Amino acid sequence: MRKKFIAALSAAAILAVSGCSSSTKVTLGPVGGNQVSEIERYNAYIDANNVIINELDDAIYSYFSYVEYQEEFKALDPDYWCLPVSDYSLQIMDSAYDIANSMETKEDIDSSYITLYPVMRELADKLNEVYDYTEMKSYIDDNYAKGAELHKIIYNDYNQYYDLSYSFLDLVTEMAEAQIAEDMEYYKSEGLEVMYSLNSVLLKAKEIQAAIYDQNVYDDNLIELDTSAIQPLYDEYIAEIETCFSLLDSPEKLEKEGLSTDNPYIGRYKEEITASKVALTDLFQRVADQRPLEEYELYSSFPADGSVSSFDEALSNMIDYYNSLIEY
Repeated sequence: MRKKFIAALSAAAILAVSGCSSSTKVTLGPVGGNQVSEIERYNAYIDANNVIINELDDAIYSYFSYVEYQEEFKALDPDYWCLPVSDYSLQIMDSAYDIANSMETKEDIDSSYITLYPVMRELADKLNEVYDYTEMKSYIDDNYAKGAELHKIIYNDYNQYYDLSYSFLDLVTEMAEAQIAEDMEYYKSEGLEVMYSLNSVLLKAKEIQAAIYDQNVYDDNLIELDTSAIQPLYDEYIAEIETCFSLLDSPEKLEKEGLSTDNPYIGRYKEEITASKVALTDLFQRVADQRPLEEYELYSSFPADGSVSSFDEALSNMIDYYNSLIEY
């Protein structure tokens, strides 16, 4: 498997646009006879982006943890297995495709997703077949015959998916960066302090994540991280968190921006922000102690304390709860 693919893609996790966003344009593409707003199109691609870097890549990574990354099928563990891709995530893929395919005038991002979709969808379907096949231990009944057939498709699809998904994610990042800059200016000009702060925290966390990966640091070499280069961002992040928590703890500020004071996702969002800060603090301490992850920690299903993936997971959860918070 191409090294560090999953880790590199995790830096592309992006947030959705809120209903009070500055984006109100309507596209020309009809879906079911209805026009699709720019927000709907944007969020469809963001959702597809996040499925790719989270659930689908987790499934791919789990598969190639049990099967040799080569054309010929070879199970590394007799009881091989992989994670499934949920029906909900498949629906997100399908919905984004419907929108992309409906655009009368297709932009690069629409065309990119249309090209990616059939390869990605088949890859997800075949991984789900592997999940069912291995859960039932059917490979014992047929001596891995079906597993070999599925592997041929998965291997070929993955090698196409690798480049196609990167092309799509690059375009999503460009789209998101432009939209976020526009929205941040809108929040600032309209005096929407809570929305501005919610996004500032996420953007600063993503900036830290990008700075880590820019050093080519991952879990297997995390003690090589130059923390002094990231310390200023870390300090800025702490300040952003303090401001955000203060605003979220103010019913008056929330109500002013139309946010419900009993929104259950506010608490979850704060918990994940806290988790991200702790993950960074622990990571910095690991580097200071020059204490690399043990082998069992590298291959565990759960991120180890003070790992890069622990911070990634917290940031991914922050994005999920942010999206739920603004949609509540």
